[in-house]
Amino acid sequence: VFKSNVGDIIIDTCVAFDTEEWETGIKRGKWVVVQQYKNKGLAEKGHNKWVKRITENPNLLLKDLDLWGLKKLKE
Repeated sequence: VFKSNVGDIIIDTCVAFDTEEWETGIKRGKWVVVQQYKNKGLAEKGHNKWVKRITENPNLLLKDLDLWGLKKLKE
């Protein structure tokens, strides 16, 4: 629902089909889910926050929420 580009970086906020939660993902080569929200209003505010943060620092270190515990499986 909310999509922005900062150079080649994509910032996308929507209701994810797998979790049915609002979330923001940032694609800089690969997708990283950085935040979830309870409703559309909070999602829009969160999206705008991430656009601002990435605009100010395109190399910002992003931490994936790892919603499915996949990082543990790789270790």
